[in-house]
Amino acid sequence: MTANELYLPLGRTVNFTLRTQDVIHSFWVPALAGKRDLISNHTNYLWYTPDSTTADAWNGACVEYCGTSHGNMRFKTFTVAPADFESWAAHQAQAAAGSALPAATTPPNPALQQPGATAAAAGPTNPSAGRSAVGVPAAADSTKAATPVMQAGFIAFPREKMPPHTIPQTPLPEGLHFDDNLLGKGDPANGAKLVVSQGACLGCHTIKGNPMMIGVIGPNLTHIATRTTIGAGLYPNDERHLARWIKNAPVMKPGVYMVTEGAGEFDPVRKMKSATNLTDQQIADIVAYLQTLK
Repeated sequence: MTANELYLPLGRTVNFTLRTQDVIHSFWVPALAGKRDLISNHTNYLWYTPDSTTADAWNGACVEYCGTSHGNMRFKTFTVAPADFESWAAHQAQAAAGSALPAATTPPNPALQQPGATAAAAGPTNPSAGRSAVGVPAAADSTKAATPVMQAGFIAFPREKMPPHTIPQTPLPEGLHFDDNLLGKGDPANGAKLVVSQGACLGCHTIKGNPMMIGVIGPNLTHIATRTTIGAGLYPNDERHLARWIKNAPVMKPGVYMVTEGAGEFDPVRKMKSATNLTDQQIADIVAYLQTLK
Protein backbone atom coordinates (compact mmCIF):
# COMPACT_ATOMS: atom_id res chain seq x y z
CA MET A 1 0.00 0.00 0.00
CA THR A 2 1.15 3.54 -0.80
CA ALA A 3 -0.23 6.81 0.54
CA ASN A 4 -4.02 6.72 0.01
CA GLU A 5 -3.98 3.67 -2.28
CA LEU A 6 -3.97 -0.10 -1.94
CA TYR A 7 -3.43 -2.60 -4.78
CA LEU A 8 -4.57 -6.23 -4.50
CA PRO A 9 -4.16 -9.15 -6.94
CA LEU A 10 -7.39 -10.85 -7.99
CA GLY A 11 -7.78 -14.44 -6.83
CA ARG A 12 -4.91 -14.34 -4.33
CA THR A 13 -5.30 -14.33 -0.57
CA VAL A 14 -3.97 -11.08 0.90
CA ASN A 15 -2.85 -10.60 4.49
CA PHE A 16 -2.84 -7.36 6.48
CA THR A 17 -0.90 -6.55 9.63
CA LEU A 18 -2.77 -3.70 11.33
CA ARG A 19 -1.20 -1.28 13.82
CA THR A 20 -1.97 2.22 15.10
CA GLN A 21 0.40 4.82 16.50
CA ASP A 22 -2.28 6.65 18.47
CA VAL A 23 -5.98 5.91 19.08
CA ILE A 24 -8.27 3.11 17.88
CA HIS A 25 -9.00 3.10 14.14
CA SER A 26 -10.86 0.58 11.98
CA PHE A 27 -9.84 -0.61 8.52
CA TRP A 28 -12.68 -1.34 6.09
CA VAL A 29 -13.21 -1.75 2.36
CA PRO A 30 -16.96 -2.50 2.47
CA ALA A 31 -17.23 -4.09 -0.97
CA LEU A 32 -14.39 -6.55 -0.30
CA ALA A 33 -14.48 -7.75 3.32
CA GLY A 34 -15.43 -7.06 6.93
CA LYS A 35 -13.76 -4.38 9.01
CA ARG A 36 -11.01 -4.92 11.54
CA ASP A 37 -9.96 -2.61 14.40
CA LEU A 38 -6.48 -1.17 14.94
CA ILE A 39 -5.75 -1.06 18.66
CA SER A 40 -2.98 0.75 20.51
CA ASN A 41 -0.12 -1.49 21.73
CA HIS A 42 -1.62 -4.47 19.88
CA THR A 43 -1.14 -5.97 16.42
CA ASN A 44 -4.27 -7.14 14.66
CA TYR A 45 -4.62 -9.18 11.46
CA LEU A 46 -7.00 -9.51 8.53
CA TRP A 47 -6.93 -11.73 5.46
CA TYR A 48 -9.24 -12.37 2.53
CA THR A 49 -9.21 -13.23 -1.18
CA PRO A 50 -10.46 -10.62 -3.67
CA ASP A 51 -12.74 -12.73 -5.87
CA SER A 52 -14.01 -10.12 -8.32
CA THR A 53 -13.73 -11.27 -11.91
CA THR A 54 -12.52 -7.95 -13.35
CA ALA A 55 -10.19 -5.15 -12.27
CA ASP A 56 -12.00 -2.42 -10.38
CA ALA A 57 -11.67 0.45 -7.89
CA TRP A 58 -13.22 0.47 -4.41
CA ASN A 59 -13.66 2.94 -1.56
CA GLY A 60 -12.09 2.32 1.84
CA ALA A 61 -12.18 4.29 5.08
CA CYS A 62 -11.57 4.37 8.80
CA VAL A 63 -14.89 3.43 10.42
CA GLU A 64 -14.07 3.89 14.12
CA TYR A 65 -14.41 7.44 15.44
CA CYS A 66 -10.85 8.61 16.06
CA GLY A 67 -10.97 12.40 16.38
CA THR A 68 -12.13 15.61 14.75
CA SER A 69 -10.89 14.61 11.27
CA HIS A 70 -12.20 11.03 11.42
CA GLY A 71 -14.48 11.55 8.41
CA ASN A 72 -11.45 12.59 6.35
CA MET A 73 -9.62 9.24 6.61
CA ARG A 74 -10.29 7.62 3.26
CA PHE A 75 -8.35 5.54 0.74
CA LYS A 76 -8.76 3.74 -2.57
CA THR A 77 -8.36 0.01 -3.20
CA PHE A 78 -7.68 -1.37 -6.67
CA THR A 79 -8.15 -5.04 -7.55
CA VAL A 80 -6.05 -5.92 -10.59
CA ALA A 81 -4.90 -8.98 -12.50
CA PRO A 82 -1.98 -10.81 -10.82
CA ALA A 83 0.38 -9.91 -13.66
CA ASP A 84 -0.58 -6.23 -13.35
CA PHE A 85 -0.06 -6.41 -9.60
CA GLU A 86 3.46 -7.77 -10.09
CA SER A 87 4.19 -5.03 -12.62
CA TRP A 88 2.85 -2.36 -10.25
CA ALA A 89 4.88 -3.71 -7.32
CA ALA A 90 8.06 -3.81 -9.41
CA HIS A 91 7.51 -0.21 -10.48
CA GLN A 92 6.94 0.90 -6.89
CA ALA A 93 10.38 -0.46 -6.00
CA GLN A 94 12.06 1.76 -8.58
CA ALA A 95 13.20 5.35 -8.37
CA ALA A 96 10.66 7.74 -9.79
CA ALA A 97 10.82 9.50 -13.12
CA GLY A 98 12.33 12.85 -12.36
CA SER A 99 14.33 11.75 -9.31
CA ALA A 100 18.11 11.76 -9.15
CA LEU A 101 20.45 9.02 -8.05
CA PRO A 102 23.35 9.86 -5.71
CA ALA A 103 26.28 11.35 -7.60
CA ALA A 104 28.51 8.39 -6.68
CA THR A 105 26.21 5.96 -8.51
CA THR A 106 25.71 8.10 -11.61
CA PRO A 107 28.29 7.04 -14.23
CA PRO A 108 29.87 9.76 -16.37
CA ASN A 109 28.37 10.11 -19.83
CA PRO A 110 31.05 10.18 -22.56
CA ALA A 111 28.63 11.95 -24.90
CA LEU A 112 28.65 14.98 -22.65
CA GLN A 113 32.45 15.20 -22.88
CA GLN A 114 32.34 15.87 -26.61
CA PRO A 115 32.55 19.45 -27.90
CA GLY A 116 29.12 20.90 -28.48
CA ALA A 117 27.33 18.09 -26.62
CA THR A 118 24.10 19.07 -24.88
CA ALA A 119 21.87 17.59 -22.22
CA ALA A 120 19.75 16.10 -25.00
CA ALA A 121 22.56 13.61 -25.56
CA ALA A 122 22.59 12.52 -21.92
CA GLY A 123 22.79 8.91 -20.79
CA PRO A 124 20.84 5.87 -21.89
CA THR A 125 17.11 5.72 -21.41
CA ASN A 126 14.66 2.87 -21.37
CA PRO A 127 13.26 2.85 -24.91
CA SER A 128 10.19 0.91 -23.79
CA ALA A 129 9.12 3.59 -21.34
CA GLY A 130 8.20 6.15 -23.97
CA ARG A 131 8.55 9.00 -21.48
CA SER A 132 10.92 11.85 -20.69
CA ALA A 133 11.51 13.20 -17.22
CA VAL A 134 12.98 16.18 -15.46
CA GLY A 135 15.83 15.46 -13.08
CA VAL A 136 16.22 16.58 -9.50
CA PRO A 137 19.65 18.11 -8.78
CA ALA A 138 22.01 15.55 -7.25
CA ALA A 139 23.48 16.47 -3.88
CA ALA A 140 27.05 16.73 -5.12
CA ASP A 141 26.31 18.72 -8.28
CA SER A 142 23.09 20.71 -8.67
CA THR A 143 23.64 21.13 -12.41
CA LYS A 144 23.35 17.44 -13.32
CA ALA A 145 20.54 14.92 -13.00
CA ALA A 146 20.55 11.14 -13.22
CA THR A 147 18.67 9.29 -15.90
CA PRO A 148 15.46 7.97 -14.36
CA VAL A 149 14.70 4.27 -14.29
CA MET A 150 11.34 3.56 -15.89
CA GLN A 151 9.34 0.43 -16.55
CA ALA A 152 7.07 -0.55 -19.38
CA GLY A 153 3.74 -2.16 -18.59
CA PHE A 154 1.17 -1.59 -15.86
CA ILE A 155 2.15 1.09 -13.31
CA ALA A 156 -1.25 2.35 -12.09
CA PHE A 157 -4.99 1.77 -12.41
CA PRO A 158 -6.35 3.81 -15.36
CA ARG A 159 -8.15 6.85 -14.00
CA GLU A 160 -10.62 6.84 -16.87
CA LYS A 161 -11.84 3.40 -15.72
CA MET A 162 -12.62 4.46 -12.14
CA PRO A 163 -16.34 4.32 -11.30
CA PRO A 164 -17.81 7.79 -10.60
CA HIS A 165 -18.49 6.96 -6.93
CA THR A 166 -14.76 6.37 -6.33
CA ILE A 167 -13.75 9.85 -7.53
CA PRO A 168 -13.75 12.30 -4.57
CA GLN A 169 -16.07 15.30 -4.80
CA THR A 170 -14.90 17.23 -1.74
CA PRO A 171 -15.50 20.96 -2.36
CA LEU A 172 -12.55 23.33 -2.21
CA PRO A 173 -12.50 25.59 0.87
CA GLU A 174 -13.89 29.06 0.36
CA GLY A 175 -11.26 31.77 0.50
CA LEU A 176 -8.36 29.58 -0.65
CA HIS A 177 -7.45 31.09 -3.99
CA PHE A 178 -4.86 30.16 -6.60
CA ASP A 179 -4.07 31.60 -10.02
CA ASP A 180 -5.19 28.67 -12.17
CA ASN A 181 -3.78 30.40 -15.26
CA LEU A 182 -0.36 29.23 -14.05
CA LEU A 183 -1.32 25.55 -14.04
CA GLY A 184 0.13 23.58 -16.92
CA LYS A 185 2.78 26.27 -17.40
CA GLY A 186 5.03 25.53 -14.41
CA ASP A 187 8.76 24.93 -14.75
CA PRO A 188 9.46 21.41 -13.41
CA ALA A 189 13.23 22.02 -13.29
CA ASN A 190 12.73 24.99 -10.98
CA GLY A 191 10.15 22.98 -9.02
CA ALA A 192 12.76 20.28 -8.46
CA LYS A 193 15.16 22.87 -7.05
CA LEU A 194 12.48 24.35 -4.80
CA VAL A 195 11.57 20.95 -3.35
CA VAL A 196 15.12 20.28 -2.19
CA SER A 197 15.71 23.84 -0.97
CA GLN A 198 12.56 24.18 1.14
CA GLY A 199 12.91 22.77 4.64
CA ALA A 200 9.21 21.91 4.78
CA CYS A 201 9.55 19.53 1.80
CA LEU A 202 13.02 18.26 2.61
CA GLY A 203 12.32 17.50 6.24
CA CYS A 204 9.11 15.54 5.74
CA HIS A 205 9.06 13.64 2.42
CA THR A 206 10.98 10.90 0.64
CA ILE A 207 11.60 10.69 -3.10
CA LYS A 208 13.36 7.43 -3.84
CA GLY A 209 16.47 8.02 -5.91
CA ASN A 210 16.98 11.56 -4.59
CA PRO A 211 19.58 11.42 -1.80
CA MET A 212 18.39 14.73 -0.38
CA MET A 213 14.76 13.69 0.06
CA ILE A 214 14.68 11.17 2.91
CA GLY A 215 12.00 12.50 5.29
CA VAL A 216 9.61 10.06 6.95
CA ILE A 217 7.01 12.36 8.55
CA GLY A 218 4.90 12.95 5.46
CA PRO A 219 3.77 10.63 2.64
CA ASN A 220 6.37 9.16 0.31
CA LEU A 221 6.30 11.19 -2.93
CA THR A 222 8.29 8.78 -5.10
CA HIS A 223 5.41 7.89 -7.44
CA ILE A 224 2.89 10.57 -6.47
CA ALA A 225 1.91 11.27 -10.09
CA THR A 226 0.53 7.73 -10.43
CA ARG A 227 -1.88 8.13 -7.49
CA THR A 228 -5.48 9.13 -8.02
CA THR A 229 -6.03 11.11 -4.81
CA ILE A 230 -4.29 13.35 -2.28
CA GLY A 231 -5.10 14.36 1.30
CA ALA A 232 -6.04 10.88 2.56
CA GLY A 233 -8.40 10.39 -0.36
CA LEU A 234 -10.23 13.71 0.05
CA TYR A 235 -9.29 15.31 -3.27
CA PRO A 236 -8.46 14.21 -6.82
CA ASN A 237 -4.75 14.23 -7.58
CA ASP A 238 -4.73 16.90 -10.26
CA GLU A 239 -2.95 20.24 -10.71
CA ARG A 240 -5.86 22.33 -9.41
CA HIS A 241 -6.15 20.48 -6.10
CA LEU A 242 -2.45 19.76 -5.61
CA ALA A 243 -1.55 23.45 -5.98
CA ARG A 244 -4.02 24.45 -3.29
CA TRP A 245 -2.89 21.58 -1.07
CA ILE A 246 0.68 22.88 -1.20
CA LYS A 247 -0.52 26.43 -0.63
CA ASN A 248 -2.52 25.69 2.53
CA ALA A 249 -3.04 22.02 3.39
CA PRO A 250 -4.43 22.66 6.93
CA VAL A 251 -7.31 24.61 5.37
CA MET A 252 -7.92 21.78 2.89
CA LYS A 253 -7.94 19.09 5.62
CA PRO A 254 -8.47 20.13 9.27
CA GLY A 255 -5.75 18.93 11.60
CA VAL A 256 -3.27 17.86 8.92
CA TYR A 257 0.38 18.17 9.98
CA MET A 258 1.64 19.59 6.68
CA VAL A 259 2.70 23.21 7.03
CA THR A 260 1.14 26.10 5.13
CA GLU A 261 3.44 27.02 2.24
CA GLY A 262 1.71 29.87 0.37
CA ALA A 263 2.84 33.47 0.76
CA GLY A 264 0.55 35.43 3.07
CA GLU A 265 -1.49 32.36 4.03
CA PHE A 266 -2.50 31.72 7.65
CA ASP A 267 -1.79 28.28 9.13
CA PRO A 268 -4.83 27.39 11.27
CA VAL A 269 -3.01 24.54 13.05
CA ARG A 270 0.07 26.50 14.11
CA LYS A 271 -1.76 29.84 14.44
CA MET A 272 0.78 31.71 12.37
CA LYS A 273 1.42 32.98 8.87
CA SER A 274 3.38 30.86 6.41
CA ALA A 275 7.13 30.93 6.97
CA THR A 276 7.80 29.43 3.53
CA ASN A 277 6.08 32.19 1.53
CA LEU A 278 5.92 30.42 -1.83
CA THR A 279 4.34 32.43 -4.63
CA ASP A 280 1.67 30.91 -6.87
CA GLN A 281 4.28 30.67 -9.64
CA GLN A 282 6.68 28.74 -7.40
CA ILE A 283 3.86 26.42 -6.33
CA ALA A 284 2.95 25.86 -10.00
CA ASP A 285 6.60 24.92 -10.63
CA ILE A 286 6.54 22.41 -7.77
CA VAL A 287 3.28 20.94 -9.07
CA ALA A 288 4.84 20.57 -12.54
CA TYR A 289 7.78 18.71 -10.98
CA LEU A 290 5.61 16.43 -8.83
CA GLN A 291 3.70 15.43 -11.95
CA THR A 292 6.90 13.97 -13.39
CA LEU A 293 7.19 11.56 -10.44
CA LYS A 294 5.58 8.51 -12.06
